[in-house]
Amino acid sequence: YCLEFESFGKQIEDKKKIFERFHREDVVKGGYGIGLSLIAEICAEFEISIDVQSDESGRTLFGYLFPVTTPSKKRAAKK
Repeated sequence: YCLEFESFGKQIEDKKKIFERFHREDVVKGGYGIGLSLIAEICAEFEISIDVQSDESGRTLFGYLFPVTTPSKKRAAKK
């Protein structure tokens, strides 16, 4: 299963670094830079793959690929 979100704005320069806690590519705008790090943690927990595409036109696409199989035993053991 795949879920995608598309937005338009400034091109993302470093698609891996944006998932680091407190990282912001534009320090002029508000925010604390923790939102995408939380998303990355949740996706890792549920084995969801993230794909980010961003081009010079300002189009950015976030794709989330959900596993078709059941959740891992590690997650089930936490309950």
